[in-house]
Amino acid sequence: MSMSERRRFLRACVAAPLLAGGIARAGALERVRSRGSIRIALYDDFAPFSDDAGGIDVTVARALARRLGVSADIVLFDAGEDMRDDLRVMVWKGGPLGHALCDMMLHVPVDPVLAEAAPQVRIFAPYHLEQIVTLRDGEHVPPILGMDAFTRERIGVETGSLADEYLLTALGGRFRENVLHFRSLAEAVGAVRDGTVRIVVGTRAPIEAALGGPSERYAIARFTGAGLSVREWPVGVATRREDEDLGREIEAALAAMDADGSLDAAFRAHAVTRLPAS
Repeated sequence: MSMSERRRFLRACVAAPLLAGGIARAGALERVRSRGSIRIALYDDFAPFSDDAGGIDVTVARALARRLGVSADIVLFDAGEDMRDDLRVMVWKGGPLGHALCDMMLHVPVDPVLAEAAPQVRIFAPYHLEQIVTLRDGEHVPPILGMDAFTRERIGVETGSLADEYLLTALGGRFRENVLHFRSLAEAVGAVRDGTVRIVVGTRAPIEAALGGPSERYAIARFTGAGLSVREWPVGVATRREDEDLGREIEAALAAMDADGSLDAAFRAHAVTRLPAS
């Protein structure tokens, strides 16, 4: 399943607010410590952040749990069609299968529109800035200063992503014929390496992870296409709104990980540049 920015973020940010609800839960921190573990919701099939093999968010989640004095119970789940649905099913209400709710969720866009649309949760502690970038084959494509290169070169995008939607519709569909679709940005980066495409547009982290480290040939730069309304967004944590004591401890733990370099190290281990969200 594609983990597109459109599903995870944009639909939630343009949707109407949900009605407030949920069951009050007092003493969340005490319950977590009494249980000896904290249930943490992470997206599945979301490399380099989280999947069966691990990832950046898996590392962050386990480090957070250790700082709270408990173990991490990682719950991987498939993304829904709407970020609000993911929060409802995993954090504050539950789904039709009746699984246990998670105590927190990582990689949630810290956005005021989403926060208003999901009043049952608190979204806080941004720890990374997602960013739309271009990857170009420097042996064939000079630095991209405008959009002319997109009319000449084949462009790889992840199907259903923000970059996909933009490049199919921008300037009356001027670039549509040059757009090639891939199941993931890792596949798109592979297509740059083998010459199938010369440019990839998408979020920085999976592109960097697929490259495996800095490259003299393949250059990454912020995407500057005109008319793209969302170019970057911070991601953080969501908990149930009433779980204030747990939220404070999580926020303090993340701040300590930022200060001592643990967050940066989690990203570096996957060849990804952590971009501070503030």
